[in-house]
Amino acid sequence: MRSTILTVLACAVLALGLGAAPAAAETGWRVAHTSPGFPQDDFGDIAATGPDDAWAVGSGPCCGEPGEPQKISRWDGTAWRDVAAPAPPGTTSYASLTHVGASSPRNAWVFGIDGNGLTYGHRWDGTAWRTTAFEEYAWIHDAAVTGPRSAWVVGTRPAAEGDEPVSRRWDGERWTVAPMPATAQAVSDPPGGRPWAIGQAADRSVVAMRWTGSAWRTVRLPEPQLPPDVFALPGDILALAPDDIWASAVLGKDEGVWPGSVLWHWNGRRWRQVRIDAPQDSLERLASDGRGGLWIASTNVHGSAYLLHYSEGRVTREPAPLGDGTAASVRAIVRVPGTRTLLAAGLLHGDNSGAWAATVWRYGGQ
Repeated sequence: MRSTILTVLACAVLALGLGAAPAAAETGWRVAHTSPGFPQDDFGDIAATGPDDAWAVGSGPCCGEPGEPQKISRWDGTAWRDVAAPAPPGTTSYASLTHVGASSPRNAWVFGIDGNGLTYGHRWDGTAWRTTAFEEYAWIHDAAVTGPRSAWVVGTRPAAEGDEPVSRRWDGERWTVAPMPATAQAVSDPPGGRPWAIGQAADRSVVAMRWTGSAWRTVRLPEPQLPPDVFALPGDILALAPDDIWASAVLGKDEGVWPGSVLWHWNGRRWRQVRIDAPQDSLERLASDGRGGLWIASTNVHGSAYLLHYSEGRVTREPAPLGDGTAASVRAIVRVPGTRTLLAAGLLHGDNSGAWAATVWRYGGQ
């Protein structure tokens, strides 16, 4: 999904054939939208502002009109419809979109990178798109958008001695840069609070980071007990309220992503590790279920993705529905605000390795 590291490790695990998983309970997920004909497009992220408004972004088939293969699709309450993407700001027409965030039907940001390594953001104000160019050879790892005057992106940018961790903050008029003490892989901004991020420190430990109002501060997470040859990598972070924050790590070995579940919770005072019975999964993306529990996407340790529901210490698992595909990769998951409906985005693989299609899954609702 977000991380090149995870993508490389996942490919290694699939090569080892670690795809077996026990049977799972049915929980109501279904394929809501997929590109017809497996045209080699995909979705990398998804955002929703309400039952009648959601966005999914990724890459379309290469290469046609200027601005392709940027891919934007939007849910209008009736159907998913493709949206014409504005031209990227660089000198090349080849570009792809990696992240999306939205707070209302009149406020959405989509972020991408072009063929020359230039990162950028397109903002939708309900009427038109406006584009902001960032930097060449920078990386955007995640984004959070909570209002027309509040958005964050985290990632890295070039520096004298290699890439440096950085965040960018939108205040309604301009983007400003704020250094980070560790390389963030995910960011989340709770209602009425300040954003949190999860990343990897210089000593390779997984750390949480909290915005104080003027700077990012590292908050150490309880260290998971792992076998000597297994290491932790940043997973996802989900800030539901200032005193209700979840974070995850994924496990790795030299061979690739490794099965095993690490989950933490912040109660407003401290982080604690939460026991979760999912030893054959990888907690890659988190979303609220609207009832105090979590939905979790687990893709990289299986030949096809699973969707996990965690509630009151219990876990149920369901394979992501395949529709006409043969395997699923789920790269993002989000709850529709004000509902118990969930949306997930990624791709379905076709009958051969050279065919795939951008796909949205849905739990509950229409």
